[in-house]
Amino acid sequence: LKLKEEINNVLKVKITEINDNGLVVEHQAVKGFIANSETNTAKGTKLADVFAVGAEIDARLLEVERNKVRFSIKAIENQDKEHLFAQYKKQERANASSNKLGSFADLLKGLQIK
Repeated sequence: LKLKEEINNVLKVKITEINDNGLVVEHQAVKGFIANSETNTAKGTKLADVFAVGAEIDARLLEVERNKVRFSIKAIENQDKEHLFAQYKKQERANASSNKLGSFADLLKGLQIK
């Protein structure tokens, strides 16, 4: 499958079925699955209340193995949060280095504790 080259990418998938275990989806005529735990819905939520058959959604391709193609919605949101946190930390370091006193850790390095 050419789909293996798309692992970790966010792809547009179409929901073809909603069942008790998750969402059956399709991307370029290849069937895949999004497990309940990968939908990022609260535990106990009926997926049919949140998703609709025929809807197109974004999902990250997690795995392509023989007849098993797994996607995740949760992985998109988690990566977005990680990216925002990394940006925040980068900005925080930049602000600390431009500060005349330096960071709190730099200040502690200069103290001698007896």
